[in-house]
Amino acid sequence: MRHLLRDYILILANTGMRHGTEANNLRWKHISLFEDKGLKYLEMSVSGKTGRRDIICRAGTINYLKRIQSRCPDIAHLSFEQLIKSKRDEPVFRLPDGTASANLRQTFRILMRDTGLLTCPRTGQDRTLYSLRHTYATFSLLNDGMDVHTLAVQMGTSILMIERHYSHLTPRLKKEMLTGKRYDTPYDEYKAERVQGFSISEDDLHSPVNDAIEESLPDEPEEQPEEITKGSEPTPLADNQSSDKKTQASLKALDMLDKGLLTERAALAAIGTHEESYSVPPDVRIKALELVEYGKLSERGLVAILGV
Repeated sequence: MRHLLRDYILILANTGMRHGTEANNLRWKHISLFEDKGLKYLEMSVSGKTGRRDIICRAGTINYLKRIQSRCPDIAHLSFEQLIKSKRDEPVFRLPDGTASANLRQTFRILMRDTGLLTCPRTGQDRTLYSLRHTYATFSLLNDGMDVHTLAVQMGTSILMIERHYSHLTPRLKKEMLTGKRYDTPYDEYKAERVQGFSISEDDLHSPVNDAIEESLPDEPEEQPEEITKGSEPTPLADNQSSDKKTQASLKALDMLDKGLLTERAALAAIGTHEESYSVPPDVRIKALELVEYGKLSERGLVAILGV
C-alpha cells in the first residue's frame, strides 16, 4: 500500500490530475508518448467532472509509472514502451494482486499526521490528496513559468479560478522580467529551458526501475536500540543529541535559503541530502514545504530533501 501511495502522490503532484474520479478512471490505454521537435513527452488522457482532457506530465512521472508497472506481475515483463503501445484496459493505480485500493485517502491522512504535516501552518487547514493540485499549480506558475491560460487547460479549470487562488504569486511570476534577468538569454534558449522539465530523455525511458522505499515509515513501530557496551558505541542519548544538532543545522540552512543568504544547492549540501545515512526529520519536512509554498524552494530541491 505504501509503495502505491508514494507513487500516487508523486503522479498527482506532477500532472495536476484530480484525486478521485480522474485518477480512478485512468487506464494504461490512456497514457501515450509523442515526439515534438526532437523531444519526447508523456501524455495522459484523463476524464472526470469536467469531461475528458489531455495533460502533459513532467518528466519524472515516467519513473513513478514504471515503479507501479514493476509491481504488477501481469505487466512487469513488458518494457514501458510495449506497455503503452499495448493499450491495456487495466487501472493504473492498483495493488500487485490487481485490486484497486479505496483507502489511499485515509492512508495519506495518517501519513500526514504521523509526519507532522497534516495541518498547513499558513492556512490552518488539513492537507488532503486534493492539496496536491495546489502543489502542482504553484510549481507550474513559479518554477515552470507556465501562463494561467495553459495551466487552466492542463488542470481542467477556468482562468478565473486560477487567478482567484494564485493572484498573490503574480510578482514572483514576473520576477525575471522585473529584475531584467529574462533578457540575459535569447528567447529561444529561455523557452527551451521552460519545456525541458516536461521532455523525456532516453535514460528516463530505458533506465531500470528504482523501487526502493524507506523501511522505517511513520506507520511502523520504532526499532528498539540494541544494548551497547560501555565505551564501544555512542549512547542513545548521544545519538539523540547528534540527531537534534543535524535537525538544527538543516533548519538553519533552510532559514538562510529563505533569506537569500544561501543558494538552493548550498542549502542541500548543508542539509546532507547526498549522504547515505541521510533521513529527513519532521521539522525539516515542514520547513521545506513552507518554502515551496512561498516559492523559495524548487520541486527538485523538495524531492531531494524528502529523500524520494
